[in-house]
Amino acid sequence: KGIMKKTPNAKYSYALIFNKQKFAVWIDYKRGLFFINDYIPKDAKNIYSLTKKDGRIDYAMVKRTDALMKILIETYYIGGLRYSSVFIRESFHEVLGFLGIK
Repeated sequence: KGIMKKTPNAKYSYALIFNKQKFAVWIDYKRGLFFINDYIPKDAKNIYSLTKKDGRIDYAMVKRTDALMKILIETYYIGGLRYSSVFIRESFHEVLGFLGIK
């Protein structure tokens, strides 16, 4: 459920690093969908690490990305997230759990 390759209209928005795993967030504004995969473009900007190198939560970064996370959570609740694979979906659910989604 929720597995779908990103559409040609999806544009890279930002990336999250959580426990050393990288997730790219791509948005297709035409379809209102967010695509999560592990491909971060080489020239990408807006890369946010939610955990420190030792695995502890980086609360300063979490606070700085609060607006992005709220939109991500809202998109999840309306069923707008798509994942490139089952592995990515299951791994990203750890991030969502950290953000308070059960």
